Amino acid sequence: MDEKDRTTQKLRDMQHQIRKNALDTQSYLADLQEWEKDIRQKDAALLTTPANSATKFPLRNTPTLATNPGESRRKKKCQKKEKPKPTTIKSHDYTAWDKFDADKACEDVDYAVQSEDDERCGSECECDQSAKTDQEIEKKARTKRAEFEKSKGNELFAKGKYEEAIGCYTLALSFDHGNAVYYANRAMAALKLKRFVKAEEDCTKALNLDPTYIKAYHRRATARLSLKNISGAREDFIRLLSLEPNNQDAKEKLAIITEVGGGESSELSLALGSETFA
Repeated sequence: MDEKDRTTQKLRDMQHQIRKNALDTQSYLADLQEWEKDIRQKDAALLTTPANSATKFPLRNTPTLATNPGESRRKKKCQKKEKPKPTTIKSHDYTAWDKFDADKACEDVDYAVQSEDDERCGSECECDQSAKTDQEIEKKARTKRAEFEKSKGNELFAKGKYEEAIGCYTLALSFDHGNAVYYANRAMAALKLKRFVKAEEDCTKALNLDPTYIKAYHRRATARLSLKNISGAREDFIRLLSLEPNNQDAKEKLAIITEVGGGESSELSLALGSETFA
C-alpha cells in the first residue's frame, strides 16, 4: 500500500469514527431528554399528592419491579454492553481524541487484511500440497505395478514363454513408459521370436532414454546383423566397447565384421554363427 492509499484509508477511518461518535451523541441526548421528562413527571406527582396521604416506601432489601421506561432502557443497554464491541471514542471525549493514533489504526486495518490474505493463501497452499501428494501416491502405485509386470515377464521369459513375456513388458510400459529396461527386455524376447525389426525399434527407444545402456547396444547390434545392417551393427559394437572395453563378445564380433568388411552375408553368417542370420 503506497502513501496515497494509506492517507485515503486514514481519512475514511476518521470519517467512520466521526459518524459513530455522532450517533453515540444522539443516543446520549435522547437518554438525557427521557430522564428530564421522567423527573418532571415525578415532581408533578409529588405536588398533586395530598399532605395527609401516606407515602409507601419499599422495605430495605426488598426487590422492586421496574416501572420506569428509562430504567428498563438503561438495563437493556447494560445487557448489550456484555456483548464485546469495538472500542470507539465519544465525540465529547477530547482527551481520548488527543491520544488517538491514526497511524496505528491504519496498521491494525492493514494487519487484519494481511491476516485474511495469509489465511486464504494458506488454504490454497494446503489444496496444492494435497494435490501434489495425490499425484505422488498415484505415481508410486503405477511404478510398483510396472515392476510387478516386469518381474512376471522375466519369469515367463526364463520358461521360454516369449510371447507371454512380451505381453507383460508391454503392460509394464503402459504404467511406466519412461523405463529403458522394459523396452530392452521386450527387445530380447522379440529377438528370441526372430522379430528383428521390432527388437531394433525397442532397443532404439531404450537408448533414447538411457544412452549408456550397454545391453541395449548389444541387442540392437545383434538385430541389425540379422537385418544385414552391417554398418549399423559395427557402430553399436564400437559404442558398446567405449562404455565397456572388456566385453569379449563385442570384441570378437567387431573383429569379424572388420575383417570380413562389406563381404557377402553368407561369409558373416559362417563367421558369426548361423543364429545371427536366422
